[in-house]
Amino acid sequence: MIERIDSPHGIIAIVVGDHTPHELGRVALRAALAELGCTAIDIPRDDRGAPVVPAGFVGSISHKHGRAAALAARDDGARLGIDLERAVAPGQPIERRVLTERERERLGADRRAVALCFAIKEAIYKAVDPFVRRFVGFAEVEVELGERGACTVRVVDPARLPVAIAAWWCERDGHWLATARATAT
Repeated sequence: MIERIDSPHGIIAIVVGDHTPHELGRVALRAALAELGCTAIDIPRDDRGAPVVPAGFVGSISHKHGRAAALAARDDGARLGIDLERAVAPGQPIERRVLTERERERLGADRRAVALCFAIKEAIYKAVDPFVRRFVGFAEVEVELGERGACTVRVVDPARLPVAIAAWWCERDGHWLATARATAT
């Protein structure tokens, strides 16, 4: 079964199944692209592991525990990212690795929100990578969570990370689903 979700950044397709994570991700991305009228059959990886979609479209994939989510949109110059994480407190203390001091102060003891911020930052990384083509550290952006999917993203050093980023999130079937859209500045 393929579930469709509209997000501010494009169409999301979610697939649950027994295939390999790689194949589930491709099934989800083909479904999201099909909603836009694109009939992609083969979706290879680029040199950094991201899916290569047909010209005129952009997309991103995430998979976790027999579930995959893909985000697709028409190419308007922006790049997209999606991440899927279990909506539970992380099994390990990751706060100091993935959150800035300000983010840790804002979130306090809410460890589920730590997992959500991790998911948002993973989606951001996927969206900004095509522009900077380098490792982007978790502390290079700050995320402030809002209600019902709202999220504010601040680039800490715009000279080092010259992009504008919008992010969105929701909780679906016990998972955080986060999307990001990046544009060059």
